[in-house]
Amino acid sequence: MTVASASKQWIQLRMGDPGLAGVTIHPENGDVFTLSKQMIARSGRLMSRIEAFEQQLATLKLDLESWAAAHSESVAEAFLVLKGDHFVFLAVLKGKAYDSVLEDALTELDMQVAQNPDYNLINLSVLALPAFAEDAIRSFLPHGAGAKNESGNAQRG
Repeated sequence: MTVASASKQWIQLRMGDPGLAGVTIHPENGDVFTLSKQMIARSGRLMSRIEAFEQQLATLKLDLESWAAAHSESVAEAFLVLKGDHFVFLAVLKGKAYDSVLEDALTELDMQVAQNPDYNLINLSVLALPAFAEDAIRSFLPHGAGAKNESGNAQRG
């Protein structure tokens, strides 16, 4: 069934319709393909989750930037790095000494993100490293990126 909108048409598929097996799509590039109605439904759900994940990640980046700015007295740099199947928020300290106040703040941040339903698609861990741990810092960053380099997947907070 085709439904006319102001200038575009939307096609409504009734998934319970026993006469509907699937849809054949004819893109402009001529690469025709067919999707079963089950694949159409799964694709729609997947796209919704991808859009939700992208929104959650954008919001998380803003929240982490705000956190890093609020703790700028102790944090020299902050990175958000994808490691395997999860993100690591890496806070590089300005000094070498253990900072219990900052560690408590990082633990609180970690719990807030983990318990926030608005981040249900994000798997995040947090870590603080002393300023002079260049090798350790580099081990968390994408190959070829250094603590002074913003290339690759490293995102400064």
